[in-house]
Amino acid sequence: MTNAKHYREAWENQPIFKGWLTKNSSELITAGHGEARCKFCKASLRAHASDLKKHAGTGSHLAQAKLWNIKKQPSLISHINSSQQKELKIAELKMVLYIASHSSVKSVDHLGEVLKELGKGSQLEKLRLHRTKASKLMLNVVAPAMLEELIDDIGEQDYSIILDESTDVSTIKYMAYCVRYFMFTATAESLFKNFKEFLTKVGLNINKLVAIGTDGANNICGFKHSLFTLIRKEYPNVQLMKCSCHSLSLCASKASDELPASVEFLLRESRNWFSRSPLRQTTYKNMYEKLSSGNKPPKLVQLSDTRWLAWTNEVSVVLKQWDALKGFFVQLEASPTNKCIIARNLGQMYRDDSNLLYLIFLDTVLKEVTDLNIAFQKANADITKLYSELRRLLLSVA
Repeated sequence: MTNAKHYREAWENQPIFKGWLTKNSSELITAGHGEARCKFCKASLRAHASDLKKHAGTGSHLAQAKLWNIKKQPSLISHINSSQQKELKIAELKMVLYIASHSSVKSVDHLGEVLKELGKGSQLEKLRLHRTKASKLMLNVVAPAMLEELIDDIGEQDYSIILDESTDVSTIKYMAYCVRYFMFTATAESLFKNFKEFLTKVGLNINKLVAIGTDGANNICGFKHSLFTLIRKEYPNVQLMKCSCHSLSLCASKASDELPASVEFLLRESRNWFSRSPLRQTTYKNMYEKLSSGNKPPKLVQLSDTRWLAWTNEVSVVLKQWDALKGFFVQLEASPTNKCIIARNLGQMYRDDSNLLYLIFLDTVLKEVTDLNIAFQKANADITKLYSELRRLLLSVA
């Protein structure tokens, strides 16, 4: 009775056997061939360590090994093609992200052809992106990657979900989810860390820092815990210079809190009343032209929700046509066919002369603040003149 030796997979990890030794197929083993096989020579071998070592040193095996290595070595052209393919894939993904954010998937067919035409001689000439491919990239590449990034960002913290069910034109039902959570990446500590890393990266000596200028956000220049307080803790001589333009806007916004709510309602709803009704616009236009010798009415401006200085134009436009607007809405208020409560409220407000006085006051003050704000934004502003103008404004409203 003989002791048959069998193939050991552990041999494949030994340096002398690595890369060329593998186990033979079951068919060849059954046919009486050895259990080991050389990938280079394509030959069956006995599963004896001594036989395998002898084979590794033969001239034919070494010659086949050299040929094998030459075949496996990537060419320079393959490296270039691989790099070009990577650039092309990046371009396609960027285009898909743009379409998903700002356009319709239908437009990708024409946009892709335009980019190919304009990009002759570059990688864009090889662009192959149409609706089907773009949709699949959005669904199977972009969406999973963004979802994974979102999940990693949420981590173990608390979150809430806003959801809604909808049915599209093809009667397919969808459930949409919107996740809301608190981001910790804009904390004072992270901002301070990034701030120091940036200065180190560009080669600036932070010890020479004199001052920082900010827009007034709490995490940037808050009194108790902010980027500035952390900077000041390590570098006590650093000064804080808040943005003058932003500060002027905040002052105007805070001062507006003292005005009655009727002023904002009058300005906002006067514009909203005409914004989506061509019939109302035409009716008012005909009335205004009769009162002003054929002149067209100035267009009412939409109010900004956050920037009070942007109200300057709307206040000025309403004052220029106050009498016409007053007559129009008072007439609507008295009309028995008018059932709109907003139109009736506007009619009452236009009849209240105190609202006119508020607008006259705002028109003067807002223009002064806006002019000073614009002066601070100039690249070559006269500092001494700015100081005197700012001082004059403060004294005039004090």
